[in-house]
Amino acid sequence: MKTFGDTRIDLQLDEQRRSETTMHKKVKKNREILKRLIHCVIFLGKQELPFRGHDESRESANRGNYLELLTFLAKYDPDLHYHLSTSKVFIGTSSQIQNDLISAVAEVMDSGVKERFVKFEDVTGKKRAEDVAALALGFFEEHGCMDKLVAQCYDGAAVMASGLNGVQAKV
Repeated sequence: MKTFGDTRIDLQLDEQRRSETTMHKKVKKNREILKRLIHCVIFLGKQELPFRGHDESRESANRGNYLELLTFLAKYDPDLHYHLSTSKVFIGTSSQIQNDLISAVAEVMDSGVKERFVKFEDVTGKKRAEDVAALALGFFEEHGCMDKLVAQCYDGAAVMASGLNGVQAKV
């Protein structure tokens, strides 16, 4: 009871808001850096150019197309320059990161994922999870898209989204 009223809640809320805003800006900036790295991967892939050089050390005259392209872009992009020169945790230049980015881009470009609305189905007579799941699975099989199912989204109703006995678990 002694400390009740000693700290102002409005000041604490303002500090929390400033902290969240700072963190949000940092996350946004990291996403922008990742976009640049991905665009470099896409560019090199479209041009069918090799990524790595024989010597990728800082002293090398030719560090490979990926690193040279990033270095070139960093001359004109202050955010990328700052990231490449100061980041300690994730720079995005290691051979493992290059491989991961190449794999991720290839997977996305090859997947051909498209989201489409297909149809409404009246389920007023059969509301159980088993019935709705059988209807969905029947549709997937009929149209030959069972192996193309990437994700499921439901409205949160227990019959639909329950991880144990809902449509989501059954599909």
